[in-house]
Amino acid sequence: HFSPQPIWVDGSGLSRYNLAAPSQNVQLLREIYFRFGERRVFNLMAVGGRRGTIKSLYTDQATPYVYAKTGTLGSIYNLSGYLITHSGRRLAFSMMSNHFTAPTSKARLETQKVIKQISQW
Repeated sequence: HFSPQPIWVDGSGLSRYNLAAPSQNVQLLREIYFRFGERRVFNLMAVGGRRGTIKSLYTDQATPYVYAKTGTLGSIYNLSGYLITHSGRRLAFSMMSNHFTAPTSKARLETQKVIKQISQW
């Protein structure tokens, strides 16, 4: 059964008991973007190639194009935020990788590959 609302058990957002689908994260990101504006929202995010948890990722372009937050637990890697494509489109995205057996760095790199490919649009 898919709930249209996320289930929050604790405020940290890192509990295994919190239940949110990527589509719910994207809906929330879109609402935040339109309510508060790009400049304010992007200033709250880690920036690919510049700052935060994705500073060492997304360094292939001179101008930042990924503004996102990460969430990591054992066998879980999530990245949700905003992507600016080559054509200038602003996209909200949420990628969740759960129950993998490889190191987290592998999930992070696979996520990066997908995001880079989408950025080419």
